[in-house]
Amino acid sequence: MRFNVMYDNGEKILTGIHPSEGNYCPNNLHLPEGITQIGEGAFANRPEIQYVFIPNSVKNINYAAFHDCTGLLGITIPDSVEGIDEEAFWGCTRLEKINWGKNLKFIGRCAFTKCKSLKGAMIMPQNLVTIGARVFSGTGVTAVTLGTKVENISPAAFRGRSGESKIKEIVISPKNPNYYVNNNWIVTKKTKILIGAAGDKANKIPTDIKGIGIDACAGLPIKKVEFNKVKIIGGGAFENCDQLITIRISKNVEEIRGEAFADCKNLEAIEIEEKSKLKEIGMSAFKGCRKLIPPKFDEKKVKIGPYAFALCGEEKHRDILGEIIARWMALTDEEKESIILERFKEKESIILERFK
Repeated sequence: MRFNVMYDNGEKILTGIHPSEGNYCPNNLHLPEGITQIGEGAFANRPEIQYVFIPNSVKNINYAAFHDCTGLLGITIPDSVEGIDEEAFWGCTRLEKINWGKNLKFIGRCAFTKCKSLKGAMIMPQNLVTIGARVFSGTGVTAVTLGTKVENISPAAFRGRSGESKIKEIVISPKNPNYYVNNNWIVTKKTKILIGAAGDKANKIPTDIKGIGIDACAGLPIKKVEFNKVKIIGGGAFENCDQLITIRISKNVEEIRGEAFADCKNLEAIEIEEKSKLKEIGMSAFKGCRKLIPPKFDEKKVKIGPYAFALCGEEKHRDILGEIIARWMALTDEEKESIILERFKEKESIILERFK
């Protein structure tokens, strides 16, 4: 079997099967010894592959390397592999078994998304440091165990889209210095910041936390929010929480960052405790909460960012889209270009606000 290999800065990257082989690809694919990386999309859309034999020289499996290999049944990750990049095994619908290498440190976003034959509990390698978003979305994985060295967990690591995640339990080693689990919510040990949840159905936030991280609860079926010790609500923390109806902001909350509650379309009320310490509401923090009538704030004490309450309250009764289209069509090309540039700068500001 002949393969294409590319050399780059000392790396020996396998990029696929040599053209001389035509469309032929064996069921049992033995990759050549000495390669250090499996290249981007190297074997994507090869349904004939059932098993891959990866040599113990490979350090990284790159983006979409085995994307949509729908016949793949099992994979053994050798101990030499340190990283599995984004979407590496996306859509391998018959994949049932993964033997993890002990030195794996990084798993990228959606690495095993839609591998629907993966089921049950998944014990991750002890040296894993980083795990990206929606790694097991669209699979049958119901529980994940993490070791002592994990230090970077995406807020959506164990969630999916529209109920695609079946994960109900997260276990983190009690010896992990960075995180602990509280009722299937992941919390940082030192700062008590809520990072994310197990699965798509978490709805009761722990009471002992001091902050809500970026995107931590976005899209979850939360109906009511009460904060006791929380000081900062991160950017996008509750964005698109469609079932959220009321928020109670305790006196300890000092900052609500950009897009924190954006597009919570059923949010109706914000209750603020007396002697509130709230100092700032970020850009677009409540944008698109159509049922919310914005509360009144003392703007000498509370800094309210641009568009913090855009499209809220009475605007829900107007045909906003039709009005926007009519106004846009009436503009000259120069005016349209100017607006596009202005909106780009605004969005850039929102992103900076959200991730500061």
